[in-house]
Amino acid sequence: MHTRLSAVVAISALLATGVSASYAADLPVKAPPMAPAIPFTWTGFYVGANLGGAWGNFNGSSSLAGNAFVADTTLSGSTSNTSGVIGGGQIGYNWQFNSFVLGVEADIQGSSQDRTDTFTCPAIGGAACTFTNQARLNAFATIRGRIGFTPWERSLIYFTGGWAWMNGTDTATLNVGATSVSFDTSNSRSGWTVGGGWEWMFIDHWSAKIEYLYLRSEDINGSTTLPVALGGGTLTETGHFTNNVVRVGVNYHF
Repeated sequence: MHTRLSAVVAISALLATGVSASYAADLPVKAPPMAPAIPFTWTGFYVGANLGGAWGNFNGSSSLAGNAFVADTTLSGSTSNTSGVIGGGQIGYNWQFNSFVLGVEADIQGSSQDRTDTFTCPAIGGAACTFTNQARLNAFATIRGRIGFTPWERSLIYFTGGWAWMNGTDTATLNVGATSVSFDTSNSRSGWTVGGGWEWMFIDHWSAKIEYLYLRSEDINGSTTLPVALGGGTLTETGHFTNNVVRVGVNYHF
């Protein structure tokens, strides 16, 4: 009797252990806690490249003073429209505060903008006179502040403005009969710029942008003395560049 009771107890214990193990195996296992998501931000350094087009003007005038054959006169008062391809690179830093972004950016560009115009001027010593003006914009750079807002998380609309540097060349040529006199006024001038754009972070660390800038330089000027055979005197050229820039670019954000 005692042996039979012991066997029943042992069998019951084994059954209870199996049922408990099976029930425990069916219980859901609690997943480890997920790491908190890092919020997106525009804050940080970035560097990039851009390519675009530009159209602008050299607003200037040329004058002749002290000539023996003609009275002091303005040879041309003109606007030379220049256009071409521009390209370069930029570097900057952003600070994001809630939905607002402040930043600073510097860029440097090469330019193919070039324009040549020819004007008729008063006869000198009885010989026909023409005046040729070639305006070129070789390069420019800017250092600008940026202020913008984020209409949605990875999109940035911004306004920008600041200091500009422009390297331009204006070549003036006076043709009198078969004789010509030419001189270059190649100068780098400071100025200012304003504009705006839109930037989109299309994948982590990489953004694309489209931007418009308006630039204006200080005056570029120069002069030369005409030979006695042309009546002598001083030929003077003065003017300034304005430029409109539309460009697209990509930035890598660190």
